[in-house]
Amino acid sequence: MTAKIRISMLVWLLAATTMVVAMTDYHLPTMTRHGVVTGVLYSDKPAAVIDREIVHEGNMIRGVKVVKIHRDKVEFEKHRKKWTQLVDEQPNSAWPKSWFAIGVH
Repeated sequence: MTAKIRISMLVWLLAATTMVVAMTDYHLPTMTRHGVVTGVLYSDKPAAVIDREIVHEGNMIRGVKVVKIHRDKVEFEKHRKKWTQLVDEQPNSAWPKSWFAIGVH
């Protein structure tokens, strides 16, 4: 086999591999943050929506305690560390992180 034939075969193989990878519907795993407060229902028994779950004062979610629910913010505690988050605010670093893949077939 001559050098020209080997090079052309390698070029063809590289092009075919690139085409297969480009055609694959693959998404890299992404990091997601837990602890997003998306809403508050303030009444005689206030509730908050956190990670699509409805929680009340005293509830635990992902290892974090819901201490107090206000009209526009929620107080949390984990391992004696306390913090407050506004609705739609970026979650505190005390919330657990998780990896997950979207769209992997």
